[in-house]
Amino acid sequence: MSRKRNMRATLERALLGAAIILLLSACATSPVQTTASAADCEPSVTKQQAVAESQQEAATVREPKIVYLTKEVARKSSADRVSELENTVQQLQFDLDVAEGTLVSVESGLRAGLTRADAVAKLAEARIRLRRVSEAQPWRTQLLQEANGKLDKADTHIGSSNYGAAIFFIHRAERLLSLLQAESGKIANSKGVYIVDVDRANLRAAPSVEESILTVLNRGTPLFWESSADSWYLVRTMRSAVGWIHQRLVRPRDG
Repeated sequence: MSRKRNMRATLERALLGAAIILLLSACATSPVQTTASAADCEPSVTKQQAVAESQQEAATVREPKIVYLTKEVARKSSADRVSELENTVQQLQFDLDVAEGTLVSVESGLRAGLTRADAVAKLAEARIRLRRVSEAQPWRTQLLQEANGKLDKADTHIGSSNYGAAIFFIHRAERLLSLLQAESGKIANSKGVYIVDVDRANLRAAPSVEESILTVLNRGTPLFWESSADSWYLVRTMRSAVGWIHQRLVRPRDG
């Protein structure tokens, strides 16, 4: 019993430290100043089109009435970031609860009755769910890879007849997939959603190809429209980034 309390205390301290680091990093985060050519994010155009767009973009930059970041957009971005951090803390707490439950089960022998068929069936269901989420949210590469990695670990433990450990990793993968599905629900219920329609698109600090790049977005990334300036859209991402993207690089979600 003392051993379990010590292990739980260690896990709690580690998770608390991770949560604090995430919160501090959110406060300290600043836009990444990078440079890139327009070619790596915009479709090829004719020389005449390029000249016309260049003139249009120059006029856009000189327009004094453009508001790059309103208080309302900043508030929405902050709320998105807080929500993301809360989800991360929930994930850490979930992992702690699952780890504790696994320790209790192992020490008490409650999972001794698990069979290979049980573990294989749960793994198959989780992989089907992963495939569906991957099709709905292909831009969430990192989390999808993490979920797939946990299912691969579960498969390895099944091969070693360690069915309790396999169930543990399946549960962790399913938690990640639940978070992604909740995210899909938010996108489905939102208006003014655009989808990145090229392989790579630059999100810029202002409506001009001469402005700094805040981040590079992958194909399929959903964006929440906030305002327009000629051929540019001011948008928010699911991860709370705010910036400008050229309208030729996106399409309406329902279009």
